[in-house]
Amino acid sequence: MEKRNGILPLFASFWQNPRNIYFDTQEPDEHILLFLRRHFVTNSGWIFFTILLLILPPLLFYILSLVNYSLTFLPPGLTQVIIFLYYLLVLTNAFVNFLDWYYNITVITTKRVLDIQLKDLISKKVAATKLS
Repeated sequence: MEKRNGILPLFASFWQNPRNIYFDTQEPDEHILLFLRRHFVTNSGWIFFTILLLILPPLLFYILSLVNYSLTFLPPGLTQVIIFLYYLLVLTNAFVNFLDWYYNITVITTKRVLDIQLKDLISKKVAATKLS
């Protein structure tokens, strides 16, 4: 993996001997050997599902217009609020899935192996074992 200006590339799943990467429990003489994350392809399921959910409302309105069915029983303002909340929910789900992939990493150092997992967006779980 090629380093660009000392910054980890956004979608990197493997980075050997990273520089300018640190974690909070790192000891002064401990150096990171490998920075690992699930491959980006593992996100294809939720990305496909998100795209499908994003296209669903326009597709539904198109199908309803083909069969001459109208949603006039709903006030226009309520329809817009429902659509806005729907898209907000879909995009929030996509963002949470991305954060789950991006922040669940494994770090192999000269002294130990750490598995760092983001839990509920506000806490993290760190599992570590010494290399000895």
